[in-house]
Amino acid sequence: MIMKLLSVFLLAIGTVKLSAQTDSRIFYSQLQVVFSDLDKNFEFLKGELKERDGIDTLFESNTTLEGTKDNSILASPDIYAYQALITDSTSFEGSQFVLKAWKQKLTTALTGTFSEVEKEFHSEKDKNIDGYRYSSEKIEVLILRHTSGDGSYWINLVIKAR
Repeated sequence: MIMKLLSVFLLAIGTVKLSAQTDSRIFYSQLQVVFSDLDKNFEFLKGELKERDGIDTLFESNTTLEGTKDNSILASPDIYAYQALITDSTSFEGSQFVLKAWKQKLTTALTGTFSEVEKEFHSEKDKNIDGYRYSSEKIEVLILRHTSGDGSYWINLVIKAR
């Protein structure tokens, strides 16, 4: 009986680990799709026009990265960037938890392919934005925490050419 319970327990642990590895591989492959379309200004991923504001244009994305929502592509004369919302309203403590989890998720996915992983980032233009930066020779990935006027926080992911 004890051996049977131990076998079931070990099987359950193995299943949880396999599920986490599968999720990690799915996220990694989704990132690779975004990275591969970056040099073409996201033409493959660019969906319907979402908004136009002067010279900046926002498009829906044809894909959604695991664990995100509102994936979009920003096109302007100076930059093309893939953006995804991770969380839209949380407390400071909640934002710390989400930042830590996403830092680990990106570090796992990008280690070995990015030369600079999880460097702290503080915006020079807006003191209400901080997070982490990951860089390779051609790509920059940012996890950004924004402070809202009401004291809540929101976090997004940005992928752009370096």
